[in-house]
Amino acid sequence: MKTPPDFRDELLAWYDREKRALPWRGTRDPYAILVSEIMLQQTRVDTAIDYYKKFMARFPDARALARAPADDVLSAWAGLGYYRRARMLHAAAREIVNNHGGAVPRDFDTIKSLPGIGVYTAGAIASIAFDMNVPAVDGNVIRVLSRILAFRGDPFVGPGRKMIDDVAASLARANERPRDWTQALMELGAVICAPQNPLCLLCPVRAKCAAQKSGLVLKIPPPKKRRASQKVRHAAAVVRRNRKYLFLKREIESINAGLYEFPTVECTNGVDVDSQLGTFVRESAGFEIEVHATVARIRHTITFHRIEVDARAANAVGGHPTARTAWLSSVEARERGVTAATRKILDVLNTGGAEAPPVAGAKINKKQKI
Repeated sequence: MKTPPDFRDELLAWYDREKRALPWRGTRDPYAILVSEIMLQQTRVDTAIDYYKKFMARFPDARALARAPADDVLSAWAGLGYYRRARMLHAAAREIVNNHGGAVPRDFDTIKSLPGIGVYTAGAIASIAFDMNVPAVDGNVIRVLSRILAFRGDPFVGPGRKMIDDVAASLARANERPRDWTQALMELGAVICAPQNPLCLLCPVRAKCAAQKSGLVLKIPPPKKRRASQKVRHAAAVVRRNRKYLFLKREIESINAGLYEFPTVECTNGVDVDSQLGTFVRESAGFEIEVHATVARIRHTITFHRIEVDARAANAVGGHPTARTAWLSSVEARERGVTAATRKILDVLNTGGAEAPPVAGAKINKKQKI
């Protein structure tokens, strides 16, 4: 293990002066800290703030969250993305209530055993909520420590990651302010030691940073190879009846499980689009439909997939709803929670404050392909 310089005093003094006033920093409530840490997984702080405030107002403690229906939890999470986090948080609240008397456990290993809680999140909760001397190593911390040590290898995997974890653990063990130390390291990586444009002149620990002294800051950590993006085309059926739309609830095993969406299929080259949609709606929603012209076309990105969705107006001409089917207004759908692509389609349909008619333009040619 590399021996890091002692930069505790400089970093904590800077944190005391410059830390952002974030809502979860004004509490010692372990449940509130748990909620914030789950939200901050894969979400920027600025984005999470309003969601956190609304979520805590709606579910102020583990018992309130545990007894809430899943649809209510997903609704409160709608728009934040990565909905598996909401389901795992819901499950964690139920376990906290059922097995720990409604209080977040104070033991690191028990925290880590909760649904949706990994090593990093457990370390963050343990140190911030309970002042435990345990590390919380996220991407920001990895970048900060790699630069301070001028580590030229890959700090995210293998021996490099183990070295960074060991360094982080040694710093955490030696610290008298675990709660502040964890947040100070994260803060430094978030607002000063940025990946592309670090503010080295403002850095409180630049005198202790080996990468700064060697002119290597922008080369550490080494850039990752980006996976090539893949273009995908989808078609969605916008079926309207009595000012409500036909929605399907995503299945539990799928991405965005539990959210609502317009019936959507991935387009197959050379295959008739309205036939694909008709078959899918009949099998999934229980309705026969007639597909008409495009009413919205949106673009959406999930990881390395660039998705274009062609939303087509359609009429239901018979059938019976399945268990996954719901007729909802756009407002009702948003309240229950919709996928990001569905939200974008609704935004187009509702442009100007009026919902689009069920059919726009002439019926498409049955031979039309996507």
